[in-house]
Amino acid sequence: MINRKISTMRKILNIALVAMAVLLISCKKDDDNEIISRLAGTWNIEKIVVEGEEKTGLCYELSSYSFTDKEYIANFYSYNKENRKCVMDSFEKGTFELSEGVIGLKPVKGDALYFKVSFLDGKLMLSNPKGTSYVKLSKK
Repeated sequence: MINRKISTMRKILNIALVAMAVLLISCKKDDDNEIISRLAGTWNIEKIVVEGEEKTGLCYELSSYSFTDKEYIANFYSYNKENRKCVMDSFEKGTFELSEGVIGLKPVKGDALYFKVSFLDGKLMLSNPKGTSYVKLSKK
C-alpha cells in the first residue's frame, strides 16, 4: 500500500515537472518571438563601444542593420579621406537565430557572431556576452 502511494506520488511529481518544463520552454519561445517582432525593420547605429572604449567616426550614423523574421542585412560606412565622403565600406547579408535573448548573426560568408539583445528607451542594444562591448541602434 505504501509502495503504491509512493509510486503514484512519483508519477504525479514527474508529470508536474514535465508540465513546468514545457511552460518554461514555451515562455522563453514567446519572449524570443516578441524580440523578433521588435527587431523587424531598419536600425541605424548610434554608438559603438569596444572593450569599454567608444569608437567614434564620421560615418557610423549611416551604418545600419535591417531585420526580417529570419534574415538580416548590414550596411557599414566609413570615411574616405580622398573623396572626403562617407562611402559604403561593406555589405553583409545572412540569417539569424534567437535563443533565450541571444542573437546569432550568421553571415553568408564568415563566422557567426553572438550578441545579447536588449531594448532600452526604444533603442536596440547588442552586447557581447561579457558586456564589455556593445552597439546601440535606433529605429529608422
